[in-house]
Amino acid sequence: MSKITVMIVDDHTLIRETWSFLLGRNENFEVIAELGDGQKAIDIARDKRPQIVLLDINMAPLNGFDVLKMIRKLSPGSKVIAVSMHSQPAYAKKMLRLG
Repeated sequence: MSKITVMIVDDHTLIRETWSFLLGRNENFEVIAELGDGQKAIDIARDKRPQIVLLDINMAPLNGFDVLKMIRKLSPGSKVIAVSMHSQPAYAKKMLRLG
């Protein structure tokens, strides 16, 4: 059985490392990239086409909304799970509209 490939995109190192640690304990997942930069995430998504992208919404200079738009175009098969420390329903609605 092949592993589910995951790319973690968050501008906070501790958050990336925690997700990576937790997923790394499960033999079903392979973390293929941990990135704090939206543009690099777009490049990696295009090249490696991860099955799952854990994507922070609030990053700079490219925020999660902009990154999601590009990942949808360049790696349409990737499933994106948006994460945020904010609880505004508008953020979730916007991410759902973007795919």
